[in-house]
Amino acid sequence: MVAIGLVVAGVGAWAAGNAGQVVAWVVRPDAVPWLLSGNLVLLLFRLGAAVDAYRLGVRPAAVPALPRGGVALVGTAVAVTGLLVLVAVPHAVLAYGTVRTAEVVDAVFVADAPPPPEPPAATALPASPQPPAPPTRDGEAEPAPSAPVERPDPPDPEDLPRVPDNPWLADDRLTVAVLGSDAGPGRSGSRLDAILVGSLDTVTGRTVVLSIDRYLADFPLPDHLAELYADNCPEGEGWRYLNALYTCGLERIDEELAELYPGAVDPAASAVTDTLATLLGIDIDHHAVVDMAGFVGVVDALGGVELELSRAVTVRMSPAIDGAEWRTFSLASGRQVLTGEEAMAYVRLRGAGGDRVRMDRQRCFVAGALASADAPSLLRGFPAIADAVEQHVATDVPVARLPALLQLLLQVDLGPVASQGFGPPDFRGPDHVPDVGAIRARVAELLAGEATDGDIEVADTVACP
Repeated sequence: MVAIGLVVAGVGAWAAGNAGQVVAWVVRPDAVPWLLSGNLVLLLFRLGAAVDAYRLGVRPAAVPALPRGGVALVGTAVAVTGLLVLVAVPHAVLAYGTVRTAEVVDAVFVADAPPPPEPPAATALPASPQPPAPPTRDGEAEPAPSAPVERPDPPDPEDLPRVPDNPWLADDRLTVAVLGSDAGPGRSGSRLDAILVGSLDTVTGRTVVLSIDRYLADFPLPDHLAELYADNCPEGEGWRYLNALYTCGLERIDEELAELYPGAVDPAASAVTDTLATLLGIDIDHHAVVDMAGFVGVVDALGGVELELSRAVTVRMSPAIDGAEWRTFSLASGRQVLTGEEAMAYVRLRGAGGDRVRMDRQRCFVAGALASADAPSLLRGFPAIADAVEQHVATDVPVARLPALLQLLLQVDLGPVASQGFGPPDFRGPDHVPDVGAIRARVAELLAGEATDGDIEVADTVACP
C-alpha cells in the first residue's frame, strides 16, 4: 500500500511540473479510456486506504475488540460511509469532467483539417455610386497592398518556453477569426454582429485584436468567391455589406460553398474568413462562430465579466434564448460585473458614435473577458461553459491539433493586448467603402510591433466607452 502511494505521489509531482503536457494529453480522444481506468484504479486504492486507516485509528492492533451496541454500529457505519463518499467525490467530478470534455471536443472541433482552397487573391467589387443606408438590422481600382513591414529580431529562443515538435510553431503567429452571429429567437437570418480577428505572436506572446466594421461595402473578395457572391447576392438587396456575407453564404450559395470548401464544418464561415484575410492582407489560420446564446452562456458561466464603464448606458435588447422576452438594461458608470445578458446588451449597443464606438466596446469587452477567465473561474463554471460551447460554438480547428494548441497556450507567456478598430473615419468614408491600403498598412504595423505605445489602445488600461 505504501509503495502504491509513493508511485501515485511521484506521478502527481511529475504532472504538477508538466501541466502543459498533461492538459494536451487529456484532450486527446484516445486518452479518455485511459483516464477513466486510471481514475477508477486510484479511487479503489484510496477507498481501501481510507478503510484501513479508519480501522487502525479506531482500534490499534494491540487492543482487543469489545462488544458494541446497535447505536455504536450504526454510528460506525455512518462515519465510514461519509468518509468513503468524501474520498469518492473528487473522482466522480474528475470522471464527469473527462467525459464532458470529450463530448465537447467531439462536438465543437472538426475530425480532420479540410483541404484549403486555392490561395485567395484580392478582387474589388465595383462600387455603387449612391450606396443605400445600412440595413436597420442590427470605379477606382483596389489600392495595392502596402509593402510588408520587416519584423524585429525575436528574443533568443533559448530564453522562451518552447514546445518541441509543436505544429503550431511552424509559423511564429497564430491568427483566428471570431464571428459573432446575431442568430436568436424571433430573428430572421443570421447576420454577423461582431467581427474580430485575434493574432498571437508565439515568440513574444504579444496579442493583437482587430475589430472590423460590419458595414464595410464593396470590400475586396478572393477570386474564387467574387463572381459567386456578385451573381447571387446583388448590391441592391442589402447584400453588399460585410455583415450580410455570412447570411448570403448560408441562404443562397450553401451548395456552391460546400463544393469550394469540401469537408468544412461551416463553408459560409470559411468564405468569410478568406474574405477577411484578403481585406487585412494576412493569413488567418482558423475561425470560430458563436451565436448570442453561446455568448450569454459563457459569460454567465465565468461568473460575469468585470468592466470599467466610462458612462451610463441604457439599451433595449432582444432575447438570446427561447422563451425570454425583450428587456431594457440600464448600466451605471464605474467598475461593475456584467452578467451574460448585460454584456450582450453592452457590446451590441448602437448609440452616439455608431459602429465605431460599438467596436471599441467589443474590444474593451474582450480584454475584460480575458482578465476574468482565470483558472478558478474556468473550473467553477466548467459544466455551464461546456454546455454553452457545445451547443452554440463551431470552429474549424482540427481535433488532432487541439492538444498541441492547448500546450502552446499554456507555455507561451502572454504579453500585452493591442487592439485596433477598422471603421470610420480613418478606414472608411461615408460611402462605406474601405480604405484597403490604409487597413493593410495598419495591420502590418501592429503585427510587426512597430506602432508606438501612443498609437496602440490597450483596452484593459482605459475605461470602456
